[in-house]
Amino acid sequence: MSKPIHRETFLSVRSLLDRGWTLPLIDDLLSEPDLLTPYPPDPRRSLEGYQLERVEAAERFLKSVHTWGALQDAKREVAEREKEITAMVAELNSGDAFARALATG
Repeated sequence: MSKPIHRETFLSVRSLLDRGWTLPLIDDLLSEPDLLTPYPPDPRRSLEGYQLERVEAAERFLKSVHTWGALQDAKREVAEREKEITAMVAELNSGDAFARALATG
């Protein structure tokens, strides 16, 4: 489970990874951290914190993009099936399919 690193308002990179983010996605959508906190075991390093509100907004954006993509995929599939059905109906209406069925059957 994601654990905010500062007053329940910031998420660490580890927390983002636990939520399903990838490092490139963090760089692309969030870029610079909102908070840098000293890392106790190594004072030369710091923990990066990303504002929870900004993370959730980016997640809503990603969900809408995913939903839009799924909708477009479904529309393409429906269009392909309509073409297949139209071709099958045309073939049946032409009598060729019926004649072939009689000849083979």
